[in-house]
Amino acid sequence: KIFSRWKMGWFDHVTESEVDQPMGAALMVRREVVDKIGLFDESFGIFFNDVDYCRRVIEAGYKNLYYPEAVIEHFVGGSTRKRKARMILESHRAMFKYFEKYNKSVWGMPILYFWGMVLFISAFIRAGCNKLTRS
Repeated sequence: KIFSRWKMGWFDHVTESEVDQPMGAALMVRREVVDKIGLFDESFGIFFNDVDYCRRVIEAGYKNLYYPEAVIEHFVGGSTRKRKARMILESHRAMFKYFEKYNKSVWGMPILYFWGMVLFISAFIRAGCNKLTRS
């Protein structure tokens, strides 16, 4: 239940609805939005650039909509499968960068750096386990 909002287990895949962030591989963006907020922040690399972009869309006063009639074929892991351990590290780095970008308060920084250490350790454990299981 703690992560139910993030995992969206409750999500109705039949009804059009407003969402915080649809999957980045399936975004269709109006030109006026791109003109107003720009393109993806390339400093994120392959991970979290879509999360950041959708947040910027909302902050600019637009909505992110889920449209069930659209059909998108996405090869999950197609870009990351061959370098899984590196991609685990990269995803954790991007997650930290995202939280760092949006948590600039004095009170948020100690928490941010604590979670940064947790993410760093988690990334190395996950990457190491992945390497061991592939060997």
